[in-house]
Amino acid sequence: MKREDVEKLLGWAREAQKVFEESGETDFEELRRREKREIYDRFEGSGFDVRNGSIDKYTGYEAVDIGDLTARFYFYNDSNYPYDMLLFIDEEYVPVQEFVQHLEDLLEGKTTIVNLTPHETTVYDAAGESVLQVIPSSGMARAAQTREPLDSINGIPVSKTGYGAVEGLPDQRDGVVYIVSVLTAQAAPDRTDLYIVDELVRDDTGQILGYKALAQI
Repeated sequence: MKREDVEKLLGWAREAQKVFEESGETDFEELRRREKREIYDRFEGSGFDVRNGSIDKYTGYEAVDIGDLTARFYFYNDSNYPYDMLLFIDEEYVPVQEFVQHLEDLLEGKTTIVNLTPHETTVYDAAGESVLQVIPSSGMARAAQTREPLDSINGIPVSKTGYGAVEGLPDQRDGVVYIVSVLTAQAAPDRTDLYIVDELVRDDTGQILGYKALAQI
């Protein structure tokens, strides 16, 4: 993807993110008509032609592909403005904030870190005193659990548990790594892009506040 296209797309995505934040919504369908028009007009104003994009015959979404990124818009009949918008990185649906982060990382030549644990994670400095970064959750990858009943102890059921295939984990792609749980990382030993949090930072009561490093298993 040309740097010029990344810069134009990033400028638009930041404005779209601002609209979402000001509205309090996370789903394009829930935005007001005026807000949808603002996002769409800025997209076309950035030089991206939606109406000449390819139309998915199954979903009806018109797709604009820019390198490994895709913006898909759905129009009702002959409406001039979209009812829905979806953003994708390598065919994986992402929220607008992750779309923005990916574009920023592309410009800076940085690796994109995607948090696939249920909660945001907080990165601290080496001293464990200052917060360097907060990485929001972008979904959840987990190892499917199996359970085989065995017996009981004093009336309490006993099972043998195991972990199978990982669910919710995107395909590996260049420039992107994923923060996952220990169990998830252990269940996907062939993946080189999975990391767990390491060197935990705790408060005086032992409560985990964040971490100072990442590690691989």
